[in-house]
Amino acid sequence: MLNYCKDCVKTRVHDYRIKNIERVREYDRKRGALQHRREYGAEYRRQNREQHVKTSIRWAARNPEKRKAHVAVQRALKAGKLERKVCEVCAAQKVEAHHADYTQPLQVVWLCSKHHAELHKHERNKQRKQHDNTLRVKRTA
Repeated sequence: MLNYCKDCVKTRVHDYRIKNIERVREYDRKRGALQHRREYGAEYRRQNREQHVKTSIRWAARNPEKRKAHVAVQRALKAGKLERKVCEVCAAQKVEAHHADYTQPLQVVWLCSKHHAELHKHERNKQRKQHDNTLRVKRTA
């Protein structure tokens, strides 16, 4: 028994992770590299591959323009027409192509996964605020 409520424990754990992020990451890396965890992950991926394929196919059907842009980038990289660069924020080597406009598939910004996710989160929040403002205008009218 910890003698703390769940919310207090969550806050304490969150604060600890933030203050000791490098130590926690190193612990997580070592833990993830344990043999039984690697075997479990491989088995999980094997079992769920079919579901992943189905999900990917559904996403591609719903997002044909995005899929087309992704394929265009892959082909351009393979043909040497496009060069993979470092993350434009932190200069990380492992990067992803971000499309600001899917109608121009080869105009990309290279970002690491962390900064790519942050950019999309920022864009989603911006869209939500615009949507909320539109709703407020409609309610007052």
